[in-house]
Amino acid sequence: MNLSYYDVKQTAHLRLTDAQLNIWYHQQIDPKAAGYNIVQSIRFIGNLDLERLAFAQQAVIDRFDNLRCRFVTLNEEPFQIIDENVQAPTQTWDLRGLIDPELEAQEIIAKELDKAFDLERDRLCRFGLIQIADDQWEWFWFAHHLVIDGWGGQVAMQYMAEVYRNPVVADEPVPATWTQTVQNTLKYRGSDAYLKDKKYWQTTLEGIQSVCTLSKNPIPVHSPDIPDSYSTYLSRQQYDQIVETGRSLGVTPFSVLAAVYAIYLSRMTGSSDVCLNTPTLGRDKQARLAGGMMANPVALRIAIQASNTLGEIIQLVSSSMRGALRHGRYPTYQINQTQREKNNLNLLGLLVNLQSFSLSLDYGAVSARIKILRSGPVGESALQIYDYQDAGPIELKFEYEPDYLDHSAVVNHLNRLTELLNNIPDADTVIASIKIVQETEKNSILAQSSGEFCDSGHNKNTLPERFEHQVDRSPEATA
Repeated sequence: MNLSYYDVKQTAHLRLTDAQLNIWYHQQIDPKAAGYNIVQSIRFIGNLDLERLAFAQQAVIDRFDNLRCRFVTLNEEPFQIIDENVQAPTQTWDLRGLIDPELEAQEIIAKELDKAFDLERDRLCRFGLIQIADDQWEWFWFAHHLVIDGWGGQVAMQYMAEVYRNPVVADEPVPATWTQTVQNTLKYRGSDAYLKDKKYWQTTLEGIQSVCTLSKNPIPVHSPDIPDSYSTYLSRQQYDQIVETGRSLGVTPFSVLAAVYAIYLSRMTGSSDVCLNTPTLGRDKQARLAGGMMANPVALRIAIQASNTLGEIIQLVSSSMRGALRHGRYPTYQINQTQREKNNLNLLGLLVNLQSFSLSLDYGAVSARIKILRSGPVGESALQIYDYQDAGPIELKFEYEPDYLDHSAVVNHLNRLTELLNNIPDADTVIASIKIVQETEKNSILAQSSGEFCDSGHNKNTLPERFEHQVDRSPEATA
């Protein structure tokens, strides 16, 4: 998109935050890759005021200066420029009268999202509005991950709803600009806190000789491609049980979910040293009012023994998470670079993330329901858990890199994990006694030993050695 189309004024060149640098370096592997296009949509039902919506949408661009950023390289170093007086790029479609407007709408969104951004010339945030029926619209926006993260997206969408209901909100002063946030963040790089965080991660990750992986292929640094995905769902009732398990142990629901996933990984791979990664907010109280890309993935290292109880693993995850949060500003790319120099391991290939949307999208008499369509590329895989807090089911979305895992393997993994979460054991249950693979599936797997076996991403004529160990020697197999 040609910038001369806009009445553009520029601010000074700003350096990138550490979180932005991690993304920028990966995008350079393939500048045309669209994996960092992150997307959210809202389904509107009711008498939507299109003029009010357009005004609120523009107010988001005016208020959040991170959405007006472009990125340039000077002397081989990336900088961001904030443009002023930018109009929100918007496309509209009217699908009323088509035989299947819902399907056509999804095809439109998918096509738009596959378009790569030019980081130096394009507006890195775009909007779309599709009319499905007289009283139904699918609104969506997509942006490059360099200018927004999950938290920033929630803040922006909440603000858009507030302006739609009450346009005078757009005249209120901005509490925290992206420029101020970046400048405050850069002070961390030379601080004592940075050195303390560095020491923490060196100690925490010392001694890792191999990584837990569902794939037999090595995990190199790769371009940010769009991942494939597969979803299942937990009922609200079952999720409430998980919440209650956490409450009884004094931990968050995330600790319970991550612990169950870590146990699953340990049992399926035979690894007793499980390392997961999960994104942290990366913000102080003031920065929580700003947008921008500040989320920083951190490592959760969990030692798992067959004699541990579920409750013990949940507590280990909770303790690991508390330590990671205290030292969560240390750059992800520094952790990976240090580890690669030591033993060429990528510690952050497996992600687990709970996104619980506390925002209230109040559009008055118009119903508004949010949905996350894409959240960025993955290393090996990402278990995304979406709680939309609308009394509906919880989505378990397994995003994966198809070079490392095939679809049938992913379906098997997520179905087993969903079954485990639907029948979560008591906290005092010894994990060696927890059923992971049901008898019918074991028999099917063993029967395929002379054919192709796809579980865990393997394509070979016999069971993988680590899975043979799990099938033949697990307590449920010998009972």
